[in-house]
Parts: sequence; structure tokens; C-alpha cells
Amino acid sequence: MDKRDYGLIILAVAICAVILVGEYATYGNVYRYDSSADASGNYSIYDSGSHSYTAVLSDNGSFQAPAKFYIYYDEGYGSVVHDAKVEVGAKALDQQYYLSQLVNNLKYYSVTDVTYVNAAELATKLSEPATGVGLIVISGALPETVYTGASGCLILNWISSGGSLYWAGEAIGRYIGKSDGTVSEAPTGYEALFLGSSAELNQETGDTRALADVAANNYRNDLSLKNNDVRYAVKVASVSGSLAVGYEKDGCASSVLVQNGSGMVWVLGGNYSNNQRMDLSNIIASGICYCSAELDCKSGIVTRGTVNGTFDNWPATGNVAVFLYLGGDFSVYGKTFLMTL
Repeated sequence: MDKRDYGLIILAVAICAVILVGEYATYGNVYRYDSSADASGNYSIYDSGSHSYTAVLSDNGSFQAPAKFYIYYDEGYGSVVHDAKVEVGAKALDQQYYLSQLVNNLKYYSVTDVTYVNAAELATKLSEPATGVGLIVISGALPETVYTGASGCLILNWISSGGSLYWAGEAIGRYIGKSDGTVSEAPTGYEALFLGSSAELNQETGDTRALADVAANNYRNDLSLKNNDVRYAVKVASVSGSLAVGYEKDGCASSVLVQNGSGMVWVLGGNYSNNQRMDLSNIIASGICYCSAELDCKSGIVTRGTVNGTFDNWPATGNVAVFLYLGGDFSVYGKTFLMTL
């Protein structure tokens, strides 16, 4: 090769390098977000681009919202998962893909202390302190390592001692996953083990689409909740110590958070869907619980800069959750600040 060719190659590489550096300098910081909140009720949200912002203040009373999460997934154990409707050409929303996308959604909301556990590992984790810990289950069946279908089993003791179970898909407590890949059905009254003696779940057939917002609070709008399927959902009047959010139909709500001893059980209605998955991430990230009361919500637009604000109705004592997020229904960033006052 002629020496002049080497020179041309070096020049071309140098030009490309300059272009890439210029591109990075110009566009590298487009997607930068940040936020903060303090114990005096002040908050700030930064966006290097432009998005709508929402700031939600919730009073959680004496309950400590989870900051650490486990996701149960074990291909070897039985599960009950129904086919999910997906857009033409989209990847099938099976259990593994659903969970991988859920983890990504949680990362957008700065929820990163998330660990997968199999059936054996789950039994170990549920033997550890429960307060401040959440367990996410979408398998439709709880493994026999932690659940027997009767009171006094490991997962029920864990919840009542302060753990939080986030459940989506199938009737809660109905199925027990076996190590041979099959499932067995728990005795009648399984829902009462998790939700209280008078608990009732919605029917699994017919039109289970709810079109009305839960009237008791504004969380449906302020948390950008979208799932309106009340299949397997809790009948709100049948449980005490609970918070219903999202959509409602015939006395059932798409999301119901219920007290269980010192812990909590959250039931999210419907079969697998992207809307269900996004609601799961939004509610987990928001830090709300069965006794939450929304004290304030601020919203607006932030463009290439920082918005500062102060909440009204800031409480003097208790546990509060400040949920700050960008993008509304199509969120791109969020962060929750949990504080004990």
C-alpha cells in the first residue's frame, strides 16, 4: 500500500473521531434526569430535555414501605400462566419476558435493589427479617417450599411479620407449585389466608374490564395507572384495612392493597398485559401501602432545567413517600424518597 494511502486512512479515522466527539458533546447529555426531596417538604426535578413531571406526596402512617425486593421465578416449579394478548409482531409476554421488562421499568424509577430467587432461595429469604422487604410473584402459583395452602406456612408468617407480597395473575393462594413442574389446588378459602376471613375475589369469566376510576382517591390519575382488568381482583368491601386504587367495577378494584398483620398483600387484577406490568412498577416505585393517604400532588412541565417546589399538607410525624417522576403515562424517569419524620 502506498504511504499516501496510509495518510488518507489516518486522516479519515481522525475526522470520524472528531465527528463522534462532537456528536457526544452535542447529544450525550440529552437524557439526563435527577431529583431530590427533603424532610421539610421541598422537592426538585431536573430534566435536560422536556417532559411533564408529577410529584406525589403520600402519608404511610406507621407502615415502612419496602426498599428491597425479591422476584420469584423458577422454571422447574409449576406455574399457572395464561396466554397474553400482544401486538402483532411483538415478543410474547411470557413470565420470563414479563419479569425482565418489569426490572427495566423499575430501573427507570431508580428501584435497583431487586434480586431474582428460585423456590429454594425463596424459602431462605423468607426466613430472614421481613420489614422493609417486598416479594413480587406473577407465576400464578406459590412454590411448595413456602406455601402449603394452610395457615402457619412460611410465606404467611413472613407477611404477617412485616413483609409485603406483590401479586399479579390468577387467584391469590389458589395454586401450589410443585418441584415436578405441576400444580395442586389449595383447599377452599385460600384467599382468606392472605386477605382476611371474609375476603372475596372477582369472578374469572365475563367482561372484567372496568371503565370508572376508583372514586375514593386520585391515585389512578396521579400514578398514571392504566390496567383496568378486574379479573381475580379483590372485592373491596370484603376486606378491612385496605386501599383500592386504579379502576373499579361491581365493587372490585384493579389494585387493592390489604393489611396482613404487620405486613401487606397487594393484589393486581387481570392476566398478563403491558398495562398490568407498568402498573406493577408504578405502584411498587411509588411507595404507597394499604394505609396510604395522598396528601398532595404537584404537576407541570420541566424543560432543560430544574423545577423546585414545596408540598402542601406536609405532615409533622409518620412515614412519608415522595414519588417524583417524568413522562406521565410514558414515564422515562422516577425516584421515591421514603422518610420517617
